[in-house]
Amino acid sequence: MFAMRIRNASAYFIALGVSATLVISGCAAASSAESAASAGAAGESTPPAASAASASASASMSAPVSAPASSGVAGTQSSIPSAPGTAGSAALPPTAAVAPVTSGPGEVATPLPNCTPSTLKTRTPGRLVFTAAGSASAPWFNGAPSGGKGYEAAVALAVAKELGYSASSVSWSTTARATLLAGKASGFDVAIGEFATPDVGSSTVDYSSGYFSISNSVVSKTGRPAAAITSSAGLKGMAIGVVAGAPAVASARTGATVRTYPNATAALAALTGGTVSAVVVPTPTAVTLGAAFTVVGQLPDGDEQPQQFGMVLPKHSPLTSCVSAAVDQLRVTGVLSSLVRTWVPDAAKPLG
Repeated sequence: MFAMRIRNASAYFIALGVSATLVISGCAAASSAESAASAGAAGESTPPAASAASASASASMSAPVSAPASSGVAGTQSSIPSAPGTAGSAALPPTAAVAPVTSGPGEVATPLPNCTPSTLKTRTPGRLVFTAAGSASAPWFNGAPSGGKGYEAAVALAVAKELGYSASSVSWSTTARATLLAGKASGFDVAIGEFATPDVGSSTVDYSSGYFSISNSVVSKTGRPAAAITSSAGLKGMAIGVVAGAPAVASARTGATVRTYPNATAALAALTGGTVSAVVVPTPTAVTLGAAFTVVGQLPDGDEQPQQFGMVLPKHSPLTSCVSAAVDQLRVTGVLSSLVRTWVPDAAKPLG
């Protein structure tokens, strides 16, 4: 299971003439070491690379709190876009003059300045080796990472393309999550796998810029009235389950009744049992719950920037700044938003 941390975020439901103020608590996640699959090399991948979208700086996303085993989140925790520069990242090179990606699937995009296969100090010259953390699962990886299917697999290939690597120059392996976070892994250039960036820099690894925002989603049981609402106003008169002891993530005048639970697992059990009509959980948890649940929509982010998923690199890696610049370029050209709509459509449903 993956373990994550979620920072403060605040969001507001829209008032519909009801004066009572409620506070919906969000789900906090803390990074923890966990053992997973042993490191093993996968073959070279030749999947189609992600195509560029229109120049848009927005992309909605989200991080896990505790959830059922299928969600990949442990304990009372749950684990795209952010402003350039994330804790643990090296200084970013200028990207304003970089042209949007225009090459076709599988082709090499125009490399970022000073970030090319001939200049990047990868473990094997001319090749870029990604490693997936632990057991890769949907919607982040749909099948083997080398297949290029799933959100994180597609993001990795898009980053490689931004750096000038063709799909045939990308290799994959898998590495235990705990080993990666402890800085004890070797044999790779970049790791990806729902790594929530820390509030402060890590002493063991580098983090890239964020490629997926850890937002919060309203979830209901499929077929129930709450699953059909299209705005926060529809929550009026309903009982909403939230996790206790976490920073507040939303306040609203909706007329809803808030019930708190010790963790996301308990909140989801209350939802299944009919005690509440809906629950608020991190979006990465919400999108892995399965067909029995419906993601109603994401709560808007508040004044504070939400935590992000970031790629992990060895500490002081010479690639960190270029990988971050590539992620930033994918954000401003709209590629990240396009990949979210393709692979994680439930994470692209804002609840106004």
